[in-house]
Amino acid sequence: GSFSLYNLTLNDAGGSLTVEVEDPLDVDNTLTITGGTLDTVATENNQINVGGNWDNDDTFTARSGIVVMDAGSGTKTIDADGTGTDAFYALTFNDAAGTATYQLTTVMDIDNNLTITGGNFDANSNNVTVGGNWDNDDTFTSGTQTTTFDAASGTKTIDADGTGTEAFSAVTFNDAAGGTTWQLTTLMDVDNAFLITGGTFDFNGSNTLSVGGNFTNSDTIVQSTGTLQMDGTSGTKTIDTSEAVSAAASDFNNITLNDGGGTATYKTIYPFDLDNNLTITGGTLDMTGPTVWYLTNDFYNTEPNYGSWRLKST
Repeated sequence: GSFSLYNLTLNDAGGSLTVEVEDPLDVDNTLTITGGTLDTVATENNQINVGGNWDNDDTFTARSGIVVMDAGSGTKTIDADGTGTDAFYALTFNDAAGTATYQLTTVMDIDNNLTITGGNFDANSNNVTVGGNWDNDDTFTSGTQTTTFDAASGTKTIDADGTGTEAFSAVTFNDAAGGTTWQLTTLMDVDNAFLITGGTFDFNGSNTLSVGGNFTNSDTIVQSTGTLQMDGTSGTKTIDTSEAVSAAASDFNNITLNDGGGTATYKTIYPFDLDNNLTITGGTLDMTGPTVWYLTNDFYNTEPNYGSWRLKST
């Protein structure tokens, strides 16, 4: 069976209340944990649907239960920063082709998958941590925040090609010395810094990764036939592979530099292989310092009026 409520509030007034979700739970409006623990129950892992706001000021024990935010319209807020356990296991946004916005008011941690089936997930400049797959089929509004992928093992997929806004602000991959591979299934756009602290980032075919800030690889990339596009419009943006686990782990297939008519300089920090094409559509390529590019195929400077390139070492 299932159980439906309009609002649900837990408040143990400083006591030790635990409310166990024995069946799937549907809250049409707001779910509030003022005090106490909401537990989806071991071995049952019941799903919770919420049509309004989520406000956790104490403890949520998700186990393997999915939370679905399913408001069809309006702006619904998510306060996910409890004083105890607060991580979601898996979180889905689905406004059923409506006009809903789901807006963070705190940081948010998801141990497994984040799925945007419908609606606008607005991080509102709050950091988001995801331990599973990322699947955006509608809209993600990042603000100025960092999305951290922290799975410790396995292969996790990233579908970042929504139908609306889809760009990340900044992204970090960190498997804490595990063995994780994060695999693109679409293009991916990161407005600011892209950082691999630990793990493998796999372009998975001809997908394009666009980075508006610095690109730093301190572990492994699998290039496939993909393209890294550096598209910051001003300042100096670096491509740093100096901490990659091996030379092969820092190889690229294609690199495109495009500052969109701006004033950006793209600076390499360490030698790496470029197995296919280098294209400078706009901006300056600065290779000062102890850097060598091993270019297997072609070099194109398609917009010489925009930018230039400099080779000051061999």
